[in-house]
Amino acid sequence: MIHIDKNEIVAILEEVTFIKEPKVPFPQADTFTRIICICENLLNGDMSGDEIIELNKFTSRQKDYYTNAAIYLSLIEKYKVEKKVFYKLSDRGKFIFKLNEYERDLELCKCLFEHTVFHNVFSVYLLDNDINLNDVIEIMHNHALYNINNTQIYKRRGKTVLSWIRWVIAHFE
Repeated sequence: MIHIDKNEIVAILEEVTFIKEPKVPFPQADTFTRIICICENLLNGDMSGDEIIELNKFTSRQKDYYTNAAIYLSLIEKYKVEKKVFYKLSDRGKFIFKLNEYERDLELCKCLFEHTVFHNVFSVYLLDNDINLNDVIEIMHNHALYNINNTQIYKRRGKTVLSWIRWVIAHFE
């Protein structure tokens, strides 16, 4: 993992424009680098869901979690040909994944911070130099998140938020 100056990440946090929460499942995909891997592979061309499963050694459920997470971040798009599902990089995904690793990771931070939950969780981390699952869940409750309606779902999705924020933190620690 490359090292990024913390001030650059904070600048992105301060300058980002929030987007409306998309009508896709809120992410449940704890390993952010798997999303990166899917996108890097899509640079070589569109892939079927089966190809993503095979390449990443995913179950069908994991493929859904990780592709939906990439869709949530506007990195990939899903489409059908006849009854078969395929995935491709979005225009934004193409732009980001053609950058060098340093610039790519800065842009991925921007993708995260455009969502108010991730922005607010990282802001709390910067204030307290710590963040825990209960803090994340409390922040999540303060936002209208698509299709999250019970404690267990908040907890599972909260673990993803915490994991992704730790991915950001690991870049400057």
